[in-house]
Amino acid sequence: MTNKWRNIVGNAREKYKKMQPVACPAFGGELVYFNKHGFNHLIRKGRRFRKIDVQIDRIQLIGTAIDTLQRSSTVYRYRKVNTVKSVMQFWAFEDDLIIDNKKVSIIVVVRKMNNGKIHFFSIFKRKHKTP
Repeated sequence: MTNKWRNIVGNAREKYKKMQPVACPAFGGELVYFNKHGFNHLIRKGRRFRKIDVQIDRIQLIGTAIDTLQRSSTVYRYRKVNTVKSVMQFWAFEDDLIIDNKKVSIIVVVRKMNNGKIHFFSIFKRKHKTP
């Protein structure tokens, strides 16, 4: 599994590096960039690696982030975090997709650190609560 995982992550990283910024209507057309912080967060949470199946799941969703950001005019959730060194803002966008003939809700998270550029930070499938 290790070699297969390395190939998946390596190929995804190369494709990710080529991703161009996208204009997001929710930010008045401001660009959302794809930088190393976003990719690293797909495979790690803090300094710990995510489980391999979680990494692969998130990596497979990366391509959908562009479409979601280009269509999103409404923020699903917003959070502001103040630390000693910085101010971070997070915006989440929800989107419904059809994957393998199943309706799936995804969440795309973007972040802005201090006065920096808005950048992609994460993507994941939304967990629905069972009644």
